[in-house]
Amino acid sequence: MTKSTFYKLSPEYQQIILNAALAGAKFQRKMNSDQAATQIAEFKKHGVEVIEQIDQKPFKDAAFDEVAKFYIDQYGDKLVKGISAQVAE
Repeated sequence: MTKSTFYKLSPEYQQIILNAALAGAKFQRKMNSDQAATQIAEFKKHGVEVIEQIDQKPFKDAAFDEVAKFYIDQYGDKLVKGISAQVAE
């Protein structure tokens, strides 16, 4: 749905759409999590070593500057600055 169509709806219908989108997102996340757990169990059953807990910090540190630069080049720096300020707190 386009923004213009959404904003033509009454506030009541807008809220219904937002609630449905939130419910759909929660359902999708749970379904993805369940599927991942099933796949991991299947891998292990077949003898695959699965590393589930990793230190993500080195990956985040290595990627942040490039990802931030790419985003800023496309959309400006307001969001990146806001996120960086939140993370620094």
